[in-house]
Amino acid sequence: MLCDRVLGNMEEGSLGNISRAEDALELHWWECWKRALRKKTAGGREVRVLLPVGVVLQHGDVIFDDGDTRIVVRVLPCEVLVVRPWDLQEMGVLMLELGNLHAPAEVSAGDVLVAADGPVEAVLVELGLPFDAETRRFAPRRCAGMPVFEPATDFVASRA
Repeated sequence: MLCDRVLGNMEEGSLGNISRAEDALELHWWECWKRALRKKTAGGREVRVLLPVGVVLQHGDVIFDDGDTRIVVRVLPCEVLVVRPWDLQEMGVLMLELGNLHAPAEVSAGDVLVAADGPVEAVLVELGLPFDAETRRFAPRRCAGMPVFEPATDFVASRA
């Protein structure tokens, strides 16, 4: 089965209250950025995902609905380091160091979540920033240096 778009999101309630059976497509956080995937759902369905450029899957996204069953993206929780900087200076230094390591990070309600990693942990210890290892769903931002690619409406590909 080929899924080529996101139909809505269960978490946001954008699909109304229509009840359907659900089959989960379980993804790790780093798989959400991939345009093309081939995986099996929790129910055993073989799924191929081929998304438009720039579309990033999120927890709760519905990628298939045949009227009886919906295939819903479920992002698996993983081990993250949760850092709670005290002020803007600590936040700035933390983000600079995480950027230097090219470490994916998510800012959520004053917490900074970063994938659990030895070099990241070493930097946190060196900076003296307290952190906790927790298991959470992780949805880091895409790097601003790698913006979502959107071709111009008048773009035409040709062979020279």
